[in-house]
Amino acid sequence: MSSYKLHPNYWKFRREGWTLEDFVRRSPRENVQTKMIAGADYDEPCTAEILAKAKENLRYFSVVGVAERFEESLALMKLRFGWKLESYSSFNVNRRCQRKRNLPQSTLALITERNRFDIELYEYAAKRFQEAIDKNAAEVSENVRELQGARIQEPLRSALFSIGAAARKAVNRAYSAAHNLHG
Repeated sequence: MSSYKLHPNYWKFRREGWTLEDFVRRSPRENVQTKMIAGADYDEPCTAEILAKAKENLRYFSVVGVAERFEESLALMKLRFGWKLESYSSFNVNRRCQRKRNLPQSTLALITERNRFDIELYEYAAKRFQEAIDKNAAEVSENVRELQGARIQEPLRSALFSIGAAARKAVNRAYSAAHNLHG
């Protein structure tokens, strides 16, 4: 958790020496992705019905991407939406995060237990993702090759690109918040 200094409770967790397992055990949140996609209340327990609704809702998504296959996901989006991407940069990527194999088994078991519906939803989404990749194999492969050439490699240029993207995101959020207040 040491890399999440912006979390509102970061300093409390650090001062009290919380582990990842402590955080998972004490967190009121579980199966958040399933609840979000189903449109369910975060504070209610997740159920098989909520999972079924989330799976049903995923069928209406234009594209389902998978973070660990980012370029293929981006290639599918490029294909689906007709995007022209001259360059892109991956940011908000934590290369220093703990690997699953380095976590205690009790922590992994607790995370799995608290997020079993999210895990099942992920497996369902990953299957849909792979089906879309298979269905569009030639186009996706071509788009991935193009994207690999468009990825910004230089650290300074990548940082500037990321700052610009973060600024656009902040402006969009501010606009959306203002629009929601007045609209």
